[in-house]
Amino acid sequence: MLWRRSLLILFAVSAVAIGVYFFWAARLPKVRVGAGEPFAPNGFLVHIVEKYGFDKKNGVDLEFVFTDPIENQKLFRERKVDLAWTPLLTAARYVVDGVLDARIIGPLENAFIVYVVRADSPFESFEDLRRAKFGSLPKTAASFDLTVLQMRKMGLDPETDFKVTFSNYPELKQFLLEGTVDFIAVHLGQVWELLKEKKVRHVASLEELWEQATGRKFPFIALTTTQEWLDANPGLDKKVRAALTDAAKYVEQNPGIWEAEKGYLKIENSAELEEFKKQYAQYVIATSWDPSDLDNIRYLYQEATRNGLLPEFNADRVVVP
Repeated sequence: MLWRRSLLILFAVSAVAIGVYFFWAARLPKVRVGAGEPFAPNGFLVHIVEKYGFDKKNGVDLEFVFTDPIENQKLFRERKVDLAWTPLLTAARYVVDGVLDARIIGPLENAFIVYVVRADSPFESFEDLRRAKFGSLPKTAASFDLTVLQMRKMGLDPETDFKVTFSNYPELKQFLLEGTVDFIAVHLGQVWELLKEKKVRHVASLEELWEQATGRKFPFIALTTTQEWLDANPGLDKKVRAALTDAAKYVEQNPGIWEAEKGYLKIENSAELEEFKKQYAQYVIATSWDPSDLDNIRYLYQEATRNGLLPEFNADRVVVP
């Protein structure tokens, strides 16, 4: 009889613990986050946050909305999400143009834009591509501005040293495959399936080329909110950031995570897994938010101003330390 009584006590304690957990979870502040594409580095990171509960561990309940980058920014501008992964130049323009009182809270994601050619292309390096036919998103896209900055650092200009075709991602991929353009600048997640199928290969990335030219990381996007949201939710930005940086540290410190997440990543074999790890490693989410991150952002804004992509702009107007 004693064992039955002990079992009943154990069940009762477990029920109370479960009840307390769900009561506590229900009381956590809820934050809606525009997460971008599920297979981009930031998309994979938020999957880790959700699966392993890094948000709850940091005292916040994060709801992630996956969508393409353009729709992601539309949701942010319309305040249908509280925060969104936002290109740094876009965040600055929101402030300059009076669209949003945007504030970058981190963490950063370095550039994961790759220059991609067909698998049978004769081009082996970025230097080979001069005068080639280049496919890019329109000039209004933040990624085009980044290619401008990176190429000018190498003494090139995308509109004078290449034959440029502007279009959207689906058309650019088709143009590349049919030979209308020789190479495209594209987010890694947009061509992951083509890379897996060995229809294309990447010859360089903005991150690699920028670091070679400047000795710095190329800060691309960061989690961004508005001053209005910060004022209404004091201290909550730090909890959100901690959830993401804790998840990034977990990925960094647990190499077995890739094997465990093959199903989510739709990876079928070891060769594909190794290729994904190699690609992802270049675009890892920062595991911290520190002075070096802010310094790289300031440098990016200075270069954007010098190249006429931004008016004179003080990074401290938009960055939250």
